[in-house]
Amino acid sequence: MSKSSLVLCVWCFALNVGGIFGQSLSAHATSHSLTIWKDGDWATLEGQVRNISGSALVFEQAGAFGVKSIPFSMIRKFTFTSDPDFARGTSSFGTKNFESAQRHFEKALESEGRAWAKPEILVRIAESMIADNRRHDAIGVFEQISRLVPDSRLLGRLPLVWDERLPEIERLKLPIDQLTTGSDVRRLAIASSVLHDPRHQRRAISVLKKLKVVSDSSAISHLATAQLWRLGLLDTTETVQMLTDVWEKQWRRMPGSVRSGPGYVLGRCLQRQNEFDRAALVLLWSPYVQFHDRSLAAAGLRSAADCLTAAGRKSEAESVYRELLLQFSDQSSSK
Repeated sequence: MSKSSLVLCVWCFALNVGGIFGQSLSAHATSHSLTIWKDGDWATLEGQVRNISGSALVFEQAGAFGVKSIPFSMIRKFTFTSDPDFARGTSSFGTKNFESAQRHFEKALESEGRAWAKPEILVRIAESMIADNRRHDAIGVFEQISRLVPDSRLLGRLPLVWDERLPEIERLKLPIDQLTTGSDVRRLAIASSVLHDPRHQRRAISVLKKLKVVSDSSAISHLATAQLWRLGLLDTTETVQMLTDVWEKQWRRMPGSVRSGPGYVLGRCLQRQNEFDRAALVLLWSPYVQFHDRSLAAAGLRSAADCLTAAGRKSEAESVYRELLLQFSDQSSSK
């Protein structure tokens, strides 16, 4: 397989497997349909979700198949029946009426009695805030999710700062006062938002190193690890060594639910080292598999297109540029 076809292959793969990471469960789902990877092919299962714990879904398949724990990494598609408020919220979100979406999701949350479903609705509330450029408000919602499920895969959707060059409205900005005293979620978020600031960088590095080791959440540990990769990009003297071969192996071992931001940083590091084909492969992950932060997704798509251009893949670059304008014309990276 040529490098050119490999780029397109990964792009298509991302489009196909993105469903579960962009979906949430409904407030009053009565039946569920899962499409999972089984025995070398995709298979559809009908039944009931019984619980969601960490990175797995506990599913009771219809018939005499019993209850099984299914890793989210195996799930391609998840369909469900939703109540009116959840459906209205989803519809409003699709038309970019994010405040309306948030209100409907909040109503759906009020009527939800099952513990496993609450984090799935909360993340839709958070995503509505992120899409409306209210990332600071979303952090409190992720703190609620963390209290309900400390190792939730949904923490991978935290709107951390992965590129300090984005306009302030398109990235998280938080006060520094809880950098060392807040929850793990808030400390990680604050550290990401000030890592590029020389006044606070040393303290932010200390917090990230601690979260990398001691956090109860594997998602937070992975994200803190990747935040430290940013130091290679922030160091203009290039004295900080970018261990991209090591980082790429770490990134590929990460659960898909946390790969978005880390992949963006890794892609930028590879781009700086003129590894344009490798960079494009990694950067295309963010826009198509993890698109919960439109600003980051647009930036990833723009960087991928730039890498393809630098690699001499003009037609592929033009396709990605067109996709950027089509999907993210409201973001600064499309200008």
